[in-house]
Amino acid sequence: MIRRKPDRLIRFSYQVSDEAPPADAGDVVSNFCTTHGLSLIDATNDEWNLLVNDSTRVFGFIPREIEEVISVQLTPSAGGIAIEVSCEPSETHGAHLVGTAGVLVFAGSVWIAGGLADGLLPALATTAAGWLVVEVTRHWAFDALEHRVRMLVKALGMALWPNQPGQIT
Repeated sequence: MIRRKPDRLIRFSYQVSDEAPPADAGDVVSNFCTTHGLSLIDATNDEWNLLVNDSTRVFGFIPREIEEVISVQLTPSAGGIAIEVSCEPSETHGAHLVGTAGVLVFAGSVWIAGGLADGLLPALATTAAGWLVVEVTRHWAFDALEHRVRMLVKALGMALWPNQPGQIT
């Protein structure tokens, strides 16, 4: 129920058959960030770190604003070049970790309110139900973030190579 790190890392690759990176890749990425509401927080020749503002819903209804960092890198691939994108959803994980802590506090309150002996079963039931809700909504949040990153990768790939078909893996 409680983990130090997210249990999955979001990774995508957008591959094209072009042999060389675009000459103006930095400008394209900068313009892409501006038009898609992203912040460019770090940039080198072929690597960029983008900050994505998003929101998640803890327990499915408590909104929480998050900022995730997406790392983008141009790399050679078999038969062409690719954009390698990775995101460790630490802010999303942290938001839902706070939800887990809330479940434990609430279960402890139920136990104290019910008494040491009589409150144990309701506290265990509260913990189990709360854990289930947190896990389900956490998976929904990770899936939503993964979908958003996938769409950003596709849009960035199309911006970098507008006349070349690409493949997302």
